[in-house]
Amino acid sequence: LILSDQRPLCQRNSPMITGELRNQVDAILIGKNTLINDDPSLNVRLDSITEGPQKIIIIPKLDISAEQLSKMKVYNWSISKQLIVICHKYYAKNNIIKEFQKYDIQVIPVSGTPETLIVEEILTELGQREITSLLLEGGGGVYTSFIEANLINKFHLFQAPILIGNDGIPMLKDLSINTIDSAYQLDNIKIVKLGDNLHIEGYLNTGKLPMSEEK
Repeated sequence: LILSDQRPLCQRNSPMITGELRNQVDAILIGKNTLINDDPSLNVRLDSITEGPQKIIIIPKLDISAEQLSKMKVYNWSISKQLIVICHKYYAKNNIIKEFQKYDIQVIPVSGTPETLIVEEILTELGQREITSLLLEGGGGVYTSFIEANLINKFHLFQAPILIGNDGIPMLKDLSINTIDSAYQLDNIKIVKLGDNLHIEGYLNTGKLPMSEEK
């Protein structure tokens, strides 16, 4: 969770763990709101600061211009690996794509609706670009879309002993969970104490078939 002033609640060892996770994947994916609210660099901070894996942003309506994006940290930390923007096909007009290409930003159009892009299609497109491991770093809409598509393998949750009521930003959007029995569950749990905070690691067990296999 993040406070309204955007200070991370878990501040001690979690950035180091996040750096280690980033160092293990082919790419990091975030949504538009995370880009705007946090302006993250998505680099790797271990013994030194390095570029890290390829960076991917979901901007469904392409309503952030290439010029605006070029002034953000994520663009300036995409040094040797091309920044990727994913959008809905309707908004992928040739003139707009050419503008992004001027800044060496790759645009990948996918199907669905502007509110809910087809996650399976996103992963197929990334797989064709040899991106086979992906770290999701926000926000709630991104997490929820991948959970509902049954396409998240593993969770890393950081919990701080702080109560903020309904003034925080929810980690997830509505999952239409009506009973505890229908809730998503984490299996093979591993919990590590980081000072006063907890790092919870677990594998998602949805008990459901992926959307492509449902009858």
